[in-house]
Amino acid sequence: MNAMGTKRPARGVAAPPTAMDGWVPWLLLFGGFAWGIGWLVGLVGLWASRAWRVRDKLIGTLLWPGGLALAVVALGLPEAVTSCSGSGAVASHCTTTGYVMPLWLGVPAALVALCVPVAVAVHLLRELGRKRQTLGS
Repeated sequence: MNAMGTKRPARGVAAPPTAMDGWVPWLLLFGGFAWGIGWLVGLVGLWASRAWRVRDKLIGTLLWPGGLALAVVALGLPEAVTSCSGSGAVASHCTTTGYVMPLWLGVPAALVALCVPVAVAVHLLRELGRKRQTLGS
């Protein structure tokens, strides 16, 4: 029994998923947009829950921390800026500051940045569904 007088499953025994467990994948995916606080709440909920195995917790923690918010920030970073000086239509000196990722590398990087957080959330939701199905039957 815990401090509230309710029974808790013994250590190592499967516990039914809680209502918070259903929110965890969504907080990990979108919580970063709330200044990262939502993602941190999701992370704490993930590790506090007994609904996932350690492997699932590591996947949710290490694969693309910050969820989609980090992807949006990474994709929105300023690109290179070119400024030229000279008179009339002829530029005598041009300088470029910043970095431009080549298109052949940028497109796959953008796809990974957007797909990995979604794949992690889908994985966690599937595992939660399996857990509910196992304990429900």
